[in-house]
Amino acid sequence: MTFITRQQIGLIVVLVGTASLAFSIRTLSQYDEKILKEIDPDKKLWAPTQTAIVRPLFWGGLVLVSIGTALQW
Repeated sequence: MTFITRQQIGLIVVLVGTASLAFSIRTLSQYDEKILKEIDPDKKLWAPTQTAIVRPLFWGGLVLVSIGTALQW
């Protein structure tokens, strides 16, 4: 009979928290890809982006990473 240890639970919680942090970032391009290709199809033009953070998901991820780290000690 195998039991899951506290360290393994902590690792799983840290992984879930890390995924939560990754998905809390939202980026939107200012220009559509079609518009950039119409301007100059041969060049890869730089397009500014808008970045936003989903605050509840971000803070939840930080809390999960903190709890998971504490469980691994």
